[in-house]
Amino acid sequence: MIVNWLPQVISLTVIAMLVERNARRDFGKLFVLFAASWATPLVPFTSSLNNHSPAAVCVVLATYPLLRVLNDGERRKRFFALVGFFTALTFCLELPPLC
Repeated sequence: MIVNWLPQVISLTVIAMLVERNARRDFGKLFVLFAASWATPLVPFTSSLNNHSPAAVCVVLATYPLLRVLNDGERRKRFFALVGFFTALTFCLELPPLC
């Protein structure tokens, strides 16, 4: 529950926040949330201990501050630090399959 389910819920919450900020129509909002929750290859990974689920969550968590910088023009250092941290963590989590 802690390793796979909780991060998945957090990433879907962040995706919902992104969709609410950027989507124009209700159908688009529902479609993106449905696709993020059911139409990804991460759904089978939620039943096992792996490195792909936390890496996918880190991608979502890096996307939110990145879009704040690019779309909203935010120039606070914490947004840049969050993008760098979660991007580096994504690469670190996906590095073991490379070896």
